[in-house]
Amino acid sequence: ISEPPKKLKEKVLFIMNNLTVDNLTAKAESIKSVLSDEHFPWFVECILLERVLRENNLLTIFWDLIKKMDCDELLDLITICSVRKARGFIQAY
Repeated sequence: ISEPPKKLKEKVLFIMNNLTVDNLTAKAESIKSVLSDEHFPWFVECILLERVLRENNLLTIFWDLIKKMDCDELLDLITICSVRKARGFIQAY
């Protein structure tokens, strides 16, 4: 997975830390404008592994953010990563 440069990574994480229901559209556009396709896998891992697992009470906000980004490639990556993680959890038990 190709991580973005530190400055870009910090910017995306800052945006993620300041999400609210009221600013989802603006934040989705902000992330979409700075994040290149090559960094989508990092973004998916960031959301799924770091945020959703730790902050599952914000799952709806994260999902709405992804939908507002309106990117089929990103949705595909989230689906693939989610299935892999679920399979891993199931196999662990």
